[in-house]
Amino acid sequence: MANSFDISSLPSDMLFQILMQTTNILFADLCRARVAMRQMNEISREVGFYKSVDLISLHVPFRIDENGTVASFYTRCLESGNPRAFYLRGISFFFHENNVHEGLRLIKDAADHDCLMAKYVYHMLRLTLDGRIEDFERVGDITRIQRA
Repeated sequence: MANSFDISSLPSDMLFQILMQTTNILFADLCRARVAMRQMNEISREVGFYKSVDLISLHVPFRIDENGTVASFYTRCLESGNPRAFYLRGISFFFHENNVHEGLRLIKDAADHDCLMAKYVYHMLRLTLDGRIEDFERVGDITRIQRA
C-alpha cells in the first residue's frame, strides 16, 4: 500500500510557495485551490498573496463578471501594493483612458518596485515621448538583464 501524505501538515510559508507556483497560469486554478483546502483559501486571501501574485503571467479573465469576483481580486491586488497590478492599471490609463500622466506615474511606480516589464515599458515610453539617450541606455541594460 502506498504511503499517503497530508499536504495540510506543511508549514504555511511552504503552502504559500506551492500556491504561488500552482496558480501562476490560470485564475481557475486559484479558485480550485481555494475550494480544495482551507489553508490554501486562507493563504490566498492574505495581503502578502495579493501583493505577490504575478498578474502578468496569470490569465485572469478581466471581463466584467456578474459577481464582481475578478474585479475584486484585481482591486485587492492594487490595494495590497502589487507592482504588476500598478503596471497593468498604468497601461490601461495610458493606452485606453487617454490619461498619459497617471499612466506613466503608475508604470514608473511599478518599475521602481522591481516589475521588470514595467521598467522596460516605462523607459521605452520615455524614449518615445522624450527621446532622451539615458532612456535608450536603460532599455539596453534591461534587455541584457532579461537574457541573463
